[in-house]
Amino acid sequence: MQLTCEMQRIFCVSLRSAPMIALTAFATACGDLTHVSTPDVLQPSSLDSPDGARARESYAIGIFATALAEQAQATGTLTDEFTDISGQFNGVDQRRVPSTAYVFGYPYPDLTQARISALRAAQSLRRFVPDSPAEAGLMYRLAALVEIYFAENMCSGVPLTSLASDGTPMLGATVSRSQLIQRALAHLDSASVFTPTGDTGVDIIAVSRARALADSGDLASASHAIAGITAVFNVSPPYDGVNQINALYQDIVQDLQLSVADHEGSNGLPFRSTNDPRLPLANLGIGADGLDSVYAPSLLTSGATPVVEATSIEVELVRAEAMLNHIGAPTTHAWLDTLNALRTSGSYSVTSGGDTVYAAGSGGVNGLAPLADPGADSARIDLLFRERAFWLFGSGHRQGDLRRLVRYYGRREQDVFPVGLYEHAGTSYGTDVTFVPFGETNNPNFAGCFDRKA
Repeated sequence: MQLTCEMQRIFCVSLRSAPMIALTAFATACGDLTHVSTPDVLQPSSLDSPDGARARESYAIGIFATALAEQAQATGTLTDEFTDISGQFNGVDQRRVPSTAYVFGYPYPDLTQARISALRAAQSLRRFVPDSPAEAGLMYRLAALVEIYFAENMCSGVPLTSLASDGTPMLGATVSRSQLIQRALAHLDSASVFTPTGDTGVDIIAVSRARALADSGDLASASHAIAGITAVFNVSPPYDGVNQINALYQDIVQDLQLSVADHEGSNGLPFRSTNDPRLPLANLGIGADGLDSVYAPSLLTSGATPVVEATSIEVELVRAEAMLNHIGAPTTHAWLDTLNALRTSGSYSVTSGGDTVYAAGSGGVNGLAPLADPGADSARIDLLFRERAFWLFGSGHRQGDLRRLVRYYGRREQDVFPVGLYEHAGTSYGTDVTFVPFGETNNPNFAGCFDRKA
């Protein structure tokens, strides 16, 4: 990464729009978390002001939104969510991750820029807009999320840019996966300090904290982090569809280069053939390779379609996993009851054809029948992570989940990541399960990944 050039972009901000975090409740509506007033162009000398602080904030939100979609695209392609039918992404899709290419790889530069921009904005907001602490809290939360993504998606050993006391970006130390999680938890602590009681951000911070703790294998603390939460807002950074386009929409719908996968490798999930109502698909016809059809999630309706960052569904999935691991479970089947409450309310209607149609549960999707207990512990874990895969499809969770299956549930990498013959190239899948911090050869603090294991 050319650090000097990247940091210049942070301090010389030119914004054509001022993106804002949009919050939509499952049951009730709420207003914007932030109110950003940003001129089109601010010179560096103007940034040390209330308007400048909000310009930094707006820029951080915008670059985070861009990177969030790129992260979901990259991790879904490395795992079994998406398959490359163009040849442009095959290094990632084949689990042969390039160490130098950015365009079709992991958005490490964008996420790095989003993180350092958020931390810089938090400093400015605390100084120049002290009467609006929730905005600083939001910036700390975004920085923490980037650290969580790095812990879930990248090798152990990621160089982290840091800030001097005057806000100057500096080359930081190379940190392990566990150190990334600890930094994320510390930034979530800061987010909590600056987020007022009653603000919707309080629950969203709790969801992010639970995600980080689950990544560290501490399901008891993850469950405790979301204790008492009964309603969480969906959080989606927006795209204007012109200057900012959802990368999944662009690569799948516009360019016909990626498609929803089905049984990728010999062990990927049947995301297409199951016809699961949580993942309605549209066949867009023959893709960029001139041979294969492109299947797109029907929810990708435009370049402005948001990528969901956190939902109340994730809260219940964390609770179910903790219960399955005998943490706080009031009954033996509490984990299954929790999953089924997401799927269906238990009521149904019978159509004229005699088919049973199950009414939506708290997940809000009609047509999901209740699950049965498969009996064996291993099969129960499979069922839980399958539910996570369909509920959280395309949101950037899948790679972290597959790595957790290896680290904490004893699965082998080749049992959960795609293996066998790669159909689009006639070669075998590789063995990569992580991305790498490319472009860091000029960073004296980086001497390569500590390890690339799950």
